[in-house]
Amino acid sequence: MDFSAHNPSIECNVPSHVEISELNSLTMRLILASLGLLLIRFDGASAQVIGQQICACSPSYYEFTLNFEQFCPPVNITQNNGIQDRSCVVTPYSSTNVTDLVPVVVTSIDILELGQGLRVLVQENIAGHFRDGDTFNYTSLTAVPGDIVGTTDIPRGLQINVVGSNQYGEPLINVFILTFTNNCGAYPVIEAGESAGWTTFVSILNQPLIVMETALRNSHALMFEYRPS
Repeated sequence: MDFSAHNPSIECNVPSHVEISELNSLTMRLILASLGLLLIRFDGASAQVIGQQICACSPSYYEFTLNFEQFCPPVNITQNNGIQDRSCVVTPYSSTNVTDLVPVVVTSIDILELGQGLRVLVQENIAGHFRDGDTFNYTSLTAVPGDIVGTTDIPRGLQINVVGSNQYGEPLINVFILTFTNNCGAYPVIEAGESAGWTTFVSILNQPLIVMETALRNSHALMFEYRPS
C-alpha cells in the first residue's frame, strides 16, 4: 500500500546514502506500514498568517544514548500538548528471514528535521562504530535563528534512522518520527529518559523559539524571541 498517496506532500525519508532499490520491498512496506499511520494522520501544514506567532516547541539540542535492549513499537515518549504524534519501527534492513532484531553495533545514524510540510529542512549523517551505551548528539537549526528564513522552516517533525547489524552481521534498521504541534504553550515537549527504539533521550535543551512573520512594504521580516525556560 502506498501511504504517500494519501498525502503527496509527505516523504518517508530512508537514509540518504542508501538507494531505495537496496531495501527489500517487504522491508519498505513494513516501514511504511508502521510510519504510514502517522503520516496519514498529519493534515499537512496550514498556511501561516502574517502576524501570527508560531513556536518551535521542539528542543534546540539533543543528546542520545543507544540502548540495544530496547525495541519498538511501542514508543516510550509521552504524548502531550507539544507532540502531535509519534511512530517507530525496528525491522530487518534487507532480508525478511531475519529473526534476531537486537543489534550489536550501529554504523550509521541519519537525523532529519522536517518543516511545516514535513519535507526535509536539515539532514545530518553520523557514521561510526557505535556500541550499546554509546552517545551521540544533534543541534537543531532553531539554535541558530539566522538560518530560519520563513515560518515554514520551523521544525514540525524529527526523524531518526539508525542502521546497525545483529550478532550474525545481518543488517537492521530502526526508524522513528515525532511530529510537533508548534503550540507556544507546550513546554517541555520531551523529557530525559524517554526513548524510541534503540535511542534514549538523555539530555535535552528545551528552549522554545517564538517566530512571528511581519509584513513590510515589499517583503516579509521575521521576529524571533526565545521564551524563558
